[in-house]
Amino acid sequence: MKVLLVTDSAVLRRSLSQALVDRGHDPRALTRADDRPPTHWPARVEPRTAPPEDVGAVLEAAHGCDAAIVIDVRLGRVGRTDGDPGAFTAAATAALSDRGVRTLLVSGRAAERQGQPSSTKDTSLRITCDAVYGTGEDAVSLFLIMMRTLPAVPLLSATHLLRPLWHEDLARGLAAALALEPSPISGTLDVAGPESISYEALYERIAVLIDRRPLRLPIPDFLAAHGARLAEVLHLGVPFDTALLQVEQDAPSSSDGLRTLQIDPTPLDAGLRRLANELPEMVPSQGVGRLEIKRFHADITGSPHRASDLLRLFRSRFSEVMPIAVGSEPVSPRTALDPDAVITMTLPARGHVQIRVAEVTDDHVVGVTLQGHALAGCVRFSTRDTGAGVRFEVTACETASNPLDWLTLTLGGARLQDANWKTVVENVVTLSGGKADDVKSDARRLTPDEAEQADSWIRALVERRASAPPAPAPLLESAAQ
Repeated sequence: MKVLLVTDSAVLRRSLSQALVDRGHDPRALTRADDRPPTHWPARVEPRTAPPEDVGAVLEAAHGCDAAIVIDVRLGRVGRTDGDPGAFTAAATAALSDRGVRTLLVSGRAAERQGQPSSTKDTSLRITCDAVYGTGEDAVSLFLIMMRTLPAVPLLSATHLLRPLWHEDLARGLAAALALEPSPISGTLDVAGPESISYEALYERIAVLIDRRPLRLPIPDFLAAHGARLAEVLHLGVPFDTALLQVEQDAPSSSDGLRTLQIDPTPLDAGLRRLANELPEMVPSQGVGRLEIKRFHADITGSPHRASDLLRLFRSRFSEVMPIAVGSEPVSPRTALDPDAVITMTLPARGHVQIRVAEVTDDHVVGVTLQGHALAGCVRFSTRDTGAGVRFEVTACETASNPLDWLTLTLGGARLQDANWKTVVENVVTLSGGKADDVKSDARRLTPDEAEQADSWIRALVERRASAPPAPAPLLESAAQ
């Protein structure tokens, strides 16, 4: 079955594509032309670019499709969105149904309370849920990031409960719904996670996983509503939305459509453990400020190691050469730069941050920052044989993740980061058993064209659209020279 996917979430697009492929379907995924978040495309997925919120483009993309899944842009995302996304969702669903395309409309219960989207037709099914997590923009993900990085976190009162639903469970449920005949399930079906939880209890669950307990700030409902609006103005994420303050978010188990769809939900503890190591990458175009590239290197002489051997030694003993704590969390204890490894580190006065190892070769290894990091971009560690010995090099291509981190870097954080990278190079010289002169460094800001090139390379590295790695990135090798 050819199935059209209409969703603004890169993570939901990926998980839903995989769930459909697993059931033998051929997904056609609709994306924005300026879609920046990294998207790992499973095999058999046909990407189709279209202008945002263009019903005509949706209908054009639906040509030849047997069914469509339309996910409200507000699902799995905290905060307000531009325009009226509910109206677009309703219009797209109605237009598809008029064309005779069987449509699954997925929206949050908060949107249903506000009267959008409109009712579906007999050939369609509306699925409602709240607290979908694992998208990187949802309440649970943002709360995890805040607990990792902030000295204090806001807590809503115990009357406001979440029933978190792992995003892959929603995807499997939607794929299962397509296999059922329309008539038995036409209308509305509620799906929900397996457990209700307050923010206080969620705090305790996450604290055990990350071994960090920031100060708790109880937030009265009226302050939370104004705080959310202020955070939106400052482009900061908060782990709750004003819609969550209107009613208790506990969905009764009798309305859990996952049972109807014969889907076993992921237990909350298991989902939180996965979430801790599966936050999305942060590419430079998602950050703020000018993209800068910095290089730190030393030419080592007298070492018994060749370049490839030294890189393997560095990767295995990464935690020893770093001047900050590595493997900082019980849920994320890895300390070696192995392929696809998520490395958690502690930044002084900043909390826990993560990188994911995106590429490993004989002469270099690249780590990409994950959401919650102070920086958006990548760091490349490389070695090469020289006539006199081995050169070890650190190349950072990054920008600030958000306005507050930009301010911190401007006020001295960037100098501290530079000092850390110089220390890494000095420690690798010691690890090599050789010696080197002073660490050399240089840096420059990239032009807009160069920044776009670097961003595209990092996204291609993350996406891994093909089995082969992306072509080498000249900017990371020579731009700082």
